[in-house]
Amino acid sequence: MRRPVWVWYLVVTTVFTVGLAPLPDLHGHWAYEAVSVLYHRQLVHGYPDGTFRPDAFLGRAELAKLLVTLLGREEAALAARGGTSRYPDVARHWAKGYVETASDFGLFIGFADGTFRPQAFVTRAEFAVVLSRLFPGDAPLQPAFVDAHLIPGWARAGVLRATYIGLFAGYEDGTFRALRQVTRAEAAAVIRRVLWQRSGDFDLVGTVEVWAGGNLTLRTGSGRVSVVATGAQVFRNGMAAVSVQPFDQVGVILDGLGRAVLISALYRSDSGTLAELGADQVAFRRRDGVLVSSGVSTDAVFLRNGRRAAFGELKVGDSVYVVYDVASGLIRAIHGVYVFGEGLILAHFVDQNVLMIAIDRVTAMYGLADGAVIVGKGGRLERSELQAGMTVRLVASGGFISYLEVREGGGGP
Repeated sequence: MRRPVWVWYLVVTTVFTVGLAPLPDLHGHWAYEAVSVLYHRQLVHGYPDGTFRPDAFLGRAELAKLLVTLLGREEAALAARGGTSRYPDVARHWAKGYVETASDFGLFIGFADGTFRPQAFVTRAEFAVVLSRLFPGDAPLQPAFVDAHLIPGWARAGVLRATYIGLFAGYEDGTFRALRQVTRAEAAAVIRRVLWQRSGDFDLVGTVEVWAGGNLTLRTGSGRVSVVATGAQVFRNGMAAVSVQPFDQVGVILDGLGRAVLISALYRSDSGTLAELGADQVAFRRRDGVLVSSGVSTDAVFLRNGRRAAFGELKVGDSVYVVYDVASGLIRAIHGVYVFGEGLILAHFVDQNVLMIAIDRVTAMYGLADGAVIVGKGGRLERSELQAGMTVRLVASGGFISYLEVREGGGGP
């Protein structure tokens, strides 16, 4: 089984500085990542005061502009501003060119009375119908929403198509809520899916190898690529973050100079104790006692105590940190550790990057190695999350910890 030469990067901690939020009222909002992608793709720009107003409702004129920009037809919209409008209520509106261009592409047809109603708020039914026209075709399934009977007849085919291609998923209670007005944040989340469908969301897609000196190195389908990433906005699983980790699957948006301005990472990881090692299957027992069994990808990477290892060098009883492929669910990397010490953190001197730990009634000071792997019940942890009172298992050499597993206590995981 062929193994890549870069496997040891799993134990490198990767840290980025989060760039300043371009739209300050998005910080902490559930749509932060989606809107940021659209912002860096120059599809949204916010209001003159610098805000985005994510919870405000989306107007029909705003939607027309968004879609024309998405299609790259701004020049056509500019030209259409000087022509005659097909809608009497748009003739002097700021969005006239966008409305006319969107209508030229068949995205809008107006109302029965001939108006466009540019200031009217967009409903979910209208939004689904308009977006379905970007992806012509039929859907083989019937709507599974519990309120499907409330979807207007004129919108049923569009809602079905938009749902089938993955633009809408409905609410947790199984409803679609066709007549509910769409917020700007909700619209951004859906347009973000449209970008993904059209492969227009990222300039680079790959797997993190390492970041050092402000440079991000990815393994992509065409080989290894390095880009400057200092100051980039970073998201992990849709949440604002200060770091990405080796083996994160990431998309990167670049600026005009080829520097990363946004990095969006997806990851899925777990940890536990290795219980079984098969030819292409691994079973480990998680900290909650559940036995997990999973297949291993053909190009998976293996480490033991921080060093590259062959698959067979992992041993039953090892503590393991497992990284999955987000799409297939197969294991992409396993870091196995033979843990030789268990103790209690007495103090964490954050500024010095030093821990005071008592093991078998002997207290000693330990530094955290640059590539230290720190895990808890929920997966990888940041160094800043370590605190006094935590029971830990660790591997250390020369006074530096290379692997630390939080077991319990300290208000931690």
